[in-house]
Amino acid sequence: MAANRLFQGGFAAIRRSCRADAAHNKKGNTSMQTANPAVGGQRVQHHGSGGELFVIYLINMLLKAITLGIYHFWAKVRVRRYLWSQTSFDGERFEYDGTGGELFMGFLKVVGLYLLLFIVFSVAGMVSSGLQALLFGALYMAFPVLIGAGLYSAQRYRLSRTRLRGVRFGLDGSAWRYGWSMLGYGIITLLTLGLYKPFMDMHLARQMYAATRYGGEHFDFQGQGGDLFKSFLLAWLLTLPTLGLIWFWYLGVSMRYTAEKLSFPGLSFRLDVSGGAFFMLWLTNILLLMFTLGLAFPWVLLRNMHFITRRLAVEGQVNYAAIQQTAAEANTTGEGLVDALDLGAI
Repeated sequence: MAANRLFQGGFAAIRRSCRADAAHNKKGNTSMQTANPAVGGQRVQHHGSGGELFVIYLINMLLKAITLGIYHFWAKVRVRRYLWSQTSFDGERFEYDGTGGELFMGFLKVVGLYLLLFIVFSVAGMVSSGLQALLFGALYMAFPVLIGAGLYSAQRYRLSRTRLRGVRFGLDGSAWRYGWSMLGYGIITLLTLGLYKPFMDMHLARQMYAATRYGGEHFDFQGQGGDLFKSFLLAWLLTLPTLGLIWFWYLGVSMRYTAEKLSFPGLSFRLDVSGGAFFMLWLTNILLLMFTLGLAFPWVLLRNMHFITRRLAVEGQVNYAAIQQTAAEANTTGEGLVDALDLGAI
């Protein structure tokens, strides 16, 4: 009886959330039709339905069970295609044209790398235990570099498979440079008891965003860690007195600042979020997942996307006529590494 009440309460909460989402989407769509999107205030919108995504997840789980997990990569592509196609900017839907085969091949490359490392360490152990220990130490130090490079490469692949108005996004720069930056800034952050964290975040964000492009036009990011340091220091000092809840406030501050410092030729961004809103989103998501034993994950995913798109304001105009498509290939090794390390949800 108690379990039934728990499930009923959880699904009732989901239904209320879905009705609220649908009402907001209907209102948003009406405003898009009555306003001229080229006159500023252009909005990113998400039109997805939790019910539709839930059906996709059910089919994916069934096919993954039948194929002993091999369908995982094609399942990820189905989810991405749905999420991308349900997201629009200036009335135009995004497109994702990656394939499960590409992700699977990227994963196989990483598996091959793991096997090579296993052979190397096994041979080193036969030669000398000291040599094996030295190699383990080197791998341990290189692990953050691999994570950073993997995340960067995965982002490059996702952007290269994302289109808007037929024009692809892209990510230039070096994945390995990003990985080494993550290691270096991470060491400084540890040595400063975490106080260097806002500087690290802004350095890495600048490296990522400045290399991101739409067609041949690059984004620009002018964020500086010093601008966030006072807020970070306050959160750092109040962590224990607030039982860590102060970090929701800092998250709101940092995300507002990041959006403000990000720009694209002709466009500027503003994100109206607060720490309290982040806390309520986190709390209600946790409750939904608990009450439904994880079945509400599709709704939670869409709630997170709606949370951002409803609060994101985009001002200005894009000169689409000046944007030219560039030809750049991206490999899937980073996606494979992210999958192997379980670093990505979608």
